[in-house]
Amino acid sequence: MKLTCIRNLVVIVSLLLLAGALSVQAVGTTFTTTTTASGNWSTTANWTTTAPTGNQIGNIALNGAASITLTLDQATTIGEVTTYSGGSVFPFTINASGTVAMMFDNTGATVNNIAGDKNSCLGMNGHSSITFNPNIIIANTDMDI
Repeated sequence: MKLTCIRNLVVIVSLLLLAGALSVQAVGTTFTTTTTASGNWSTTANWTTTAPTGNQIGNIALNGAASITLTLDQATTIGEVTTYSGGSVFPFTINASGTVAMMFDNTGATVNNIAGDKNSCLGMNGHSSITFNPNIIIANTDMDI
């Protein structure tokens, strides 16, 4: 019985890994929006590399050099959400899809760019603004706003 359960668990984890469900970027990775981003948070084309979805503990979602509105369409954990620091005004609006929440957890990250500590962060550089509508869950670290 025990061996069957362990074998089933190994198969399930293997399938999840193959599907990318457990993939995580290295702590400190910055995900930057494209200048044409719109629609859903999870759309890879809205980001310069890949969408920061799933478990992105200690990573940063950065609004690039444009006014952007995205809808958080799946639960995501991130260390920081910040805006472009180029001195111009580029609003970043994040809307909610139903009751989907964003968890902030900056565990293991380097010092955040806004407050200079290792807390999670929802913050702005320069004269930008962030409008954040999803529910927020704060885990394992304090949060600077």
